[in-house]
Amino acid sequence: MLLRPLITESTVLIDPPVRDKWELLGGMAAALYAARGDWELSLDELVRRVHDRENQITTGLERGIALPHGLLPPGAPSLGSLALIPGGLDFASLDGRPARFVLMLVYPDEARGRDLHVELLARTVRLFTDEELRDRLMAAPDRAAVLSLIGEAEQRFFS
Repeated sequence: MLLRPLITESTVLIDPPVRDKWELLGGMAAALYAARGDWELSLDELVRRVHDRENQITTGLERGIALPHGLLPPGAPSLGSLALIPGGLDFASLDGRPARFVLMLVYPDEARGRDLHVELLARTVRLFTDEELRDRLMAAPDRAAVLSLIGEAEQRFFS
């Protein structure tokens, strides 16, 4: 499974005006919620699920990458939101650096969803450890360019 099909222009946030990771997570969840019209849960419940996961253990990795996520009811589709934050946000990352590339994935709480999540996490780490891709994403002029860069990188790395 590729990451690109899970993200839409409306779920890409470029330099969102947020003060902290909690506000960012709420904004990313709202973008996901707005992108789909048939949710089985409220926006507040989606935000709670993502916050609950973040409270268990930080999703801030290294190299400015954070991968927050949350579980959806069984049968729900997997979706993604990407935030590019030039100044970075504190995600209590493993290396102490602020997160500049935040990918939120939500997926169904079932074996298929969990397997997909693990696969996508590995692919995302591979993509976002590429310094050239990170530089190009930060310089992207708009959401469409961000999505194009991710699609091109996935073709290069995973085809």
